Amino acid sequence: MVIHWPNAVRTTGQSFKFLNHLTLDDEFIQIVNQNWSRRREGCAMFRIMRNLDQLKAGLKDLNQRKFKSIDVKEAQAREKLDYIQNLLQSDPMNNHLLKLEKEAREEHLKVNRHLFFECSWSKQLLQLAANWVGVDVMHFKFQNWLRWLRYGFKEKWRRQVVTAMVAACAYGVWSERNNQIFRQQQLQPHQTFRLLQAELGTKLVFSKWAKASGPNNFLIDRIRAAI
Repeated sequence: MVIHWPNAVRTTGQSFKFLNHLTLDDEFIQIVNQNWSRRREGCAMFRIMRNLDQLKAGLKDLNQRKFKSIDVKEAQAREKLDYIQNLLQSDPMNNHLLKLEKEAREEHLKVNRHLFFECSWSKQLLQLAANWVGVDVMHFKFQNWLRWLRYGFKEKWRRQVVTAMVAACAYGVWSERNNQIFRQQQLQPHQTFRLLQAELGTKLVFSKWAKASGPNNFLIDRIRAAI
């Protein structure tokens, strides 16, 4: 006897995904270790699936606790840092205030880094472009960038790429500023420009691939694959 089910719906399991910015937090490795070291009964595949389910719940909780309303936390960290620095102006040799100022500065820097997680996410995603196309296209001149923006910005997929491109440039400038202030590392202007030029070139290369491979779905597919 053969049973035919014409309206059967085929389903496939969902892949394990998480937001890359969670790796910036100190608790990330601890949560992974705690969930992965638990003893579970059953076959190897069942144990892996249970570990992944528990890990996803732990990472979701971490995202809610640390990254929810991150803009409010940034404002609070900035206000705290300003308050301590104002106290230091009247008592610059106070060791206790110096210690508090260092801790507040590091906390403010950490919160700002979380605010810019989209940029590091974008950088990781767009790094794939270097393996897909030739290096010669990476060195676009500034006039090419302007021309590309002028005639192609009406398309939705190009706006998405430009948004990621601008965010990455903002992150690069912000990161360079922090290196100068907190790590005493300073690049010459032409070196900084080369880094930004290479970053912008990578974005434009990626946009060409997005158009060639299907502008409507390619960008979303690559983002989903990256997480």
